[in-house]
Amino acid sequence: MVIQTRTQASAEQRRIEFRESIVAAAFDEFAQRGYHNTSIADIARRLGIGHGTFYRYFENKRDILDHVVSDTVEKITGVLTDEEPSDQASSLDEYREQSDRIARSLQEIFHADHRLIRILLFESTGIDRELTERLTGLLETAASLTGSISRTASSAASCAPTSTLRTRPAPSTG
Repeated sequence: MVIQTRTQASAEQRRIEFRESIVAAAFDEFAQRGYHNTSIADIARRLGIGHGTFYRYFENKRDILDHVVSDTVEKITGVLTDEEPSDQASSLDEYREQSDRIARSLQEIFHADHRLIRILLFESTGIDRELTERLTGLLETAASLTGSISRTASSAASCAPTSTLRTRPAPSTG
């Protein structure tokens, strides 16, 4: 019984890994050819599999695009939500530092794979209303999170004594 369970777990793990390889191949094809110019045959050929194998894992090209976008959205959302609420800025300097951390993390993501921008901004938008709304939701989430950080810092700054608001040395008048 234990052997059967291990075998099943191993088979499930291989299935998950193979599914991820299909998503990666689709990402490569969409980034290289564009969504509309990529066919299921292109994705299958990249992996050396038949169409039938593809359809055991995904319903159609739009279905796999959802997975490609999900992976990308998860990376971006992760960066935006990594900042713990307890880490929220309580001064303008802390706000700048927090904003810089977020910007550096996002830059690392997009620098590591510049194709992400093409997938998100050019290939995914306009496919259909659902996907467009999903990407708009990502932008709204980003705006909400950064707005929350900004409001917290602004509130703290407005309550702080004037001497603590200086973030740069006063210019010399000499």
